Amino acid sequence: MAEKIFVYRSKVNWKKEKIGILVFEEKPEIVFTIPKEFGGEENFLTPEDLFLASINACVLTSFLYFSKIFQLKILSYTSTAEGTIKKVGEPYVFTEVNIKPIIEVETKEEKEKAVKVMETAKKHCIVSKSVEGKVNVIIQPTIRIRGE
Repeated sequence: MAEKIFVYRSKVNWKKEKIGILVFEEKPEIVFTIPKEFGGEENFLTPEDLFLASINACVLTSFLYFSKIFQLKILSYTSTAEGTIKKVGEPYVFTEVNIKPIIEVETKEEKEKAVKVMETAKKHCIVSKSVEGKVNVIIQPTIRIRGE
């Protein structure tokens, strides 16, 4: 059986000064800048924001994918993410990313299933696995039963 290979593409265009545009085929464009700590403009996304968001979003999409496989019915999912950047040697790098999902389910059985689904999602999140060994990705879910 042939191995599946997936290819994703994006393009970056310089707009003006310290602002660029990420362009994707048939998807919305994203305007971005350098972090304000390095002289970028305020109120724009940065590559660092997008890196952190990509891990957070990948944890959600992995959880949703495995929820369907495990037949887990979730009522809500909200997640915060925090990334720490430190100077390691010469460059600044992300050293840690903390993802804190809050998941609501209806029953105790669903709560137990949600724990297993999250463990499986952690193992299969493509983005966090791609930085494993370089960035400490910590996923700390809180799973609640509705009404508790």
